[in-house]
Amino acid sequence: MSEESVKINPNLALKLQKVPDKIMYLENNYDSTLERTEEVLNSLRISHLNEEEKDCLHDVYSRYSDIFHLPNDKLTHTDALKHQIQTNSNVPINTKSYRFPQCHKEEVNRQINKMLDQDIIEPSVSPWSSPIWGVPKKIDSSGEKKWRIVIDYRKLNDITIGETYPIPQINFGSVG
Repeated sequence: MSEESVKINPNLALKLQKVPDKIMYLENNYDSTLERTEEVLNSLRISHLNEEEKDCLHDVYSRYSDIFHLPNDKLTHTDALKHQIQTNSNVPINTKSYRFPQCHKEEVNRQINKMLDQDIIEPSVSPWSSPIWGVPKKIDSSGEKKWRIVIDYRKLNDITIGETYPIPQINFGSVG
């Protein structure tokens, strides 16, 4: 919400609708917006910014602190649509797992268990398989080295039929 003025085209047809409860829930999920804003600030690495850049960033994270993901926040999902990857082959891609150091294995297992607990992923028995790998993240504000799980989908990408979204042809003679 903002006190800023918004200019709306007078020829635009508008319709009032009730705000969904889900949006209200997300907005009221935290005891204090100020506390959350402070948490967001502490999670950002801003020491390299000048004062003007810090002020601009402050406006953003103060206004939108509810959409920043913090370490203890639960990731959410949607079931509004079902995704399907079209391939040019009916033969499933099953790529052998990569070997990686024990320290990576422990971190990968920790992250997988966390995602299982949060219902982000679920166990699967499938003929389709792509290997995972741990890659280092950029150093964050805490200064500690962290890892990201990535999946090597290159073989799947090779047989995926790309979707095209053609840009509509604009007749500049009729514009303006």
